[in-house]
Amino acid sequence: MRATVIEKMGLQYENENVRVIFYFNEMGCLMSYDLFLTRNEPPLTREIFKTYFQERPNYTELEDGTVIYENTDTDVYFYFNFNEADCLSEEDADESERGEYILFNINYNRPSFFAREAAIELAILTETLNLDIDDPQINGIKGNRYDSDAFLEAWKIANRWADGCMSEGELLHRVKLPAQTVHESWQWNYACNELGEELAFESDKYVFVPKISVFTNGKENCLGVVWGNGIPIHLPKCVDKVIIVRREDFLPEQLQNQGLTEDMVIMNISLLKPLLERYDCGEFEDAYCLDYDECPVELAVSIRALQSEEKHWQMVSWEYVLETESNEAV
Repeated sequence: MRATVIEKMGLQYENENVRVIFYFNEMGCLMSYDLFLTRNEPPLTREIFKTYFQERPNYTELEDGTVIYENTDTDVYFYFNFNEADCLSEEDADESERGEYILFNINYNRPSFFAREAAIELAILTETLNLDIDDPQINGIKGNRYDSDAFLEAWKIANRWADGCMSEGELLHRVKLPAQTVHESWQWNYACNELGEELAFESDKYVFVPKISVFTNGKENCLGVVWGNGIPIHLPKCVDKVIIVRREDFLPEQLQNQGLTEDMVIMNISLLKPLLERYDCGEFEDAYCLDYDECPVELAVSIRALQSEEKHWQMVSWEYVLETESNEAV
């Protein structure tokens, strides 16, 4: 790819198939991928903008009018901002030609599923409000319809380059996991709320579907879930660790005598397998489903007797995960 310096914008890399623009902050670090969403008739208004996002899950309006998407199950976040032509500064004069528009913004140096989740939201938004796009990352097309595949391809190229530009200090705060592991974990987390509702409907009882989280001890990285007080759970078999939070009757007696009200044990799932299989309903290949009405006495006794096999594991947000295949391909 050949590079061209773009005034006030950054660098443009292009070949015969794609053109990608990289934006930099004042420190010279790659920042984000931007999309301009426009509509001529009927015109966009701030009220339309606010009403749309108020009716969508996972969106919150910030004090400056920006709307942030935050999915606590997947850790994905990105932004939408409504821009009015008469509110633009002189430096944004070029943007004023667009009239009113919605600016979409998503950070680089993120797992690929950040873009996949954004692509879902962008597809719904552009179809619902009948929006065109102006995307400098895909050949500067203006007035064309949104294309999820093109968006994902352009973001992937830019994100890989951004990953390769990270400093050694930035990399120290990142956790590396195989891309397939990352993608499958996102699929589980993205669907966990809906799955929980389905299980509740089918069994007429609450079954907790936990989020798969990333844990590190500084030397090793692994996947884990948090399980509290032996509640009914749909526990994914793909994780390495189960963090069991114990309170009240599940707390060992000696800890209760010390005045403690809560503790947790970190267990390798392979050590819990015999216990989980004993109470698993056996209906699912990818998860242990413990859908009892109340925790069996024998299970509660077993949980109370567990001793943590290891300590010093720290939970890491998915936004700090790097996919190993992506980094090797840069």
